[in-house]
Amino acid sequence: LLVLYDAVGTLAECVNCELDRPEYVQALVKPLAQKFCMIPDTDRGLIALFECLGAFCLNLGMTMLPMVSGIVDRCLRVIMNG
Repeated sequence: LLVLYDAVGTLAECVNCELDRPEYVQALVKPLAQKFCMIPDTDRGLIALFECLGAFCLNLGMTMLPMVSGIVDRCLRVIMNG
């Protein structure tokens, strides 16, 4: 999954705001969000998933707003629990 997260994040970086279409968001962001909710804080893949979601946040802007607080909260929790 690490390579997949990297590839999808790179896609988001390369196509920028062109990715901000409901069908793309539904196909890409929804499964990533589900995985984000299921993956444990101790999973090594979480960092790659953070990077992938970060690329989506940068390129989708307001579309990602509903997820941002959850991403930031989780990131802080992982950092604090080290």
